[in-house]
Amino acid sequence: MEMSPRARGEDRRQELIADALSRGIRMAQMTRTNKVCYLSPHGRRFGIPWASEKSARPDRWFLGLRSGLYDGIVLLCDDLNGTVHRCILPPDFSGEVLPSLSTDQSVGQIKFEVTRSDDWLYLQIPYSDPRPIDAFLESFDNLLL
Repeated sequence: MEMSPRARGEDRRQELIADALSRGIRMAQMTRTNKVCYLSPHGRRFGIPWASEKSARPDRWFLGLRSGLYDGIVLLCDDLNGTVHRCILPPDFSGEVLPSLSTDQSVGQIKFEVTRSDDWLYLQIPYSDPRPIDAFLESFDNLLL
């Protein structure tokens, strides 16, 4: 039986948390009601949304994160080949872009759009140029800032 998208997202988050732990970085889930928010070793809040690429819209991921205060963001983008692109955005970058992102007030969700062009990943910022985020791939040190 195939996993539901919610279960796959949770599975990908647990893989990230286990990988961080193998590097000596212990992340703690913040609350049971917000299953995508984790605390770093220094008490910073990281939101960890997940999305999968769709064959109808390749090279594009739409992620959502409950509105709230986050010090950093980890974007988990599952591609059609099964590769997970883990962009671990540091607090300074996250703090800069979060206020510029769209928010769906009706469901209380921050919306992220990640695109791939020429094998580079970009975070789309409304009314601004896309921001390259490849430099943050697998950047586990950003969880320690």
